[in-house]
Amino acid sequence: MRPGDRFEDRAVHFFVPGHDGGSRLAGGRIVRPITPDVLDQHDSEWRPYIGAEADVGWTWRQWASDGDPLADGRMCRHYALMYGDIAQGLAIVRQRYEMISPKNGGRDGCFLEYLAVAPWNRRDARTRVRLCTLHPRAWPIGKLLAARAIQLSRELGYDGRLAWESKPTAVQQYRSWFPDALCIRVFDEGEWWPYFELTTTQSEAFLGSLAEFF
Repeated sequence: MRPGDRFEDRAVHFFVPGHDGGSRLAGGRIVRPITPDVLDQHDSEWRPYIGAEADVGWTWRQWASDGDPLADGRMCRHYALMYGDIAQGLAIVRQRYEMISPKNGGRDGCFLEYLAVAPWNRRDARTRVRLCTLHPRAWPIGKLLAARAIQLSRELGYDGRLAWESKPTAVQQYRSWFPDALCIRVFDEGEWWPYFELTTTQSEAFLGSLAEFF
């Protein structure tokens, strides 16, 4: 257990393929922290199928290791969305961040450091024959982890305010989730990154759209 961290296990629902060719709701859990078993699973069952995608170089094991700033439970929370014993998505959320949008008035919120869904849950996964049989697809995993970040913002007294930087390849996806969110470019670590920020009203609307899953 990292300094300042606590166990968490909360119920969530999502869609999986149904027996009739349609879909059905299934029950899972959003847990923290990300356990060593899940990190092993990421290395053995995620990494071989990530290919050249945006998160190919992401080091989840390092971020959970002692000494890494992101591993401090007083600064960040690490979440895994589980279906049985299988991790469907992972996220790291910074617990305090000063918003830059004038609409948020410089107030604090949470910052979504990293979010990734399992390779078999990605939009192009069904074109990969091996992934079609590895695990059943579940959705909308990314949205549910983003919603958990918004819930954390509310729990910490930030009224749902949330910010994050995006890989350029993920911008279209985030715009489809949050069509009214602020989206600008910021300079960070020597590069320009697409940057998103949600207001309280926008985050409330997003949570409302996912009410059936929580």
